[in-house]
Amino acid sequence: MSLARPRWASPACWCAGPMNEPSVSALTCGRSPRWWRMRMALATRPATEADLPLLARMNKHLIEDEGSRNPMSFDQLAERMRGWLLGDWGVKLFLAGEAIVGYAVYQLRRDEYFPEQTIVYLRQLFVERERRSRGLGAEAVALLVREHFPSGCTVVIDALASNPRGAAFWQKVGFAPYCATMHLRPR
Repeated sequence: MSLARPRWASPACWCAGPMNEPSVSALTCGRSPRWWRMRMALATRPATEADLPLLARMNKHLIEDEGSRNPMSFDQLAERMRGWLLGDWGVKLFLAGEAIVGYAVYQLRRDEYFPEQTIVYLRQLFVERERRSRGLGAEAVALLVREHFPSGCTVVIDALASNPRGAAFWQKVGFAPYCATMHLRPR
């Protein structure tokens, strides 16, 4: 797959991804796209166990919004989130002023093909429904990249095929498709 270098990306920030395919990552760019510079009103704080009910509710909304097959109950989602909080995952809440407007769950991993390189697996990014279409999602990605992810590493996400709006968002903020996971279900 051949990708054209975006106007905002200097040649120094156009990097080789897996298998030497070009990939754009805001993590590696010295200059930033317009969405990155627009405004930085969001802040983050680490989630705690006291936030589990809120995180489970937002996670349930994310599952509904993306059309996931995940059948987990509210209590199961809270327990899974507790495991992430106590494990090696980063769980951050996004705040606009005092209001919690979303969250992210991510993990640092070793690149499958280049084990000396770190990647960030961004498992979940959620912005409250009533706060969407205001640039907060792009701002949240920029904030994570700037303040929480190691400099120069690639960010990997999973975008469900059942969520074209989500895929459009990820492409808007600079992500490019790399592979498609397919399932063959029993008949």
